[in-house]
Amino acid sequence: MLLGSGNVEPLVAGGASVDLVLVGSGNVEASVARGTSVELVLVGSGSVEPLVARGASVELCWWAVVM
Repeated sequence: MLLGSGNVEPLVAGGASVDLVLVGSGNVEASVARGTSVELVLVGSGSVEPLVARGASVELCWWAVVM
């Protein structure tokens, strides 16, 4: 898990399966709580559906197998 800045622990606690997340800037917890957009999320494998269901708008999502 690589972060520019922010906290993804609440996302995992909220049901998201996150193997790899690269966040360019900002606090992901605050963004999701407010229902605003997550600027950049690169997910190696997992699901962002729970985030979208909670009101987050994920602008960029890249899915790939990371070895």
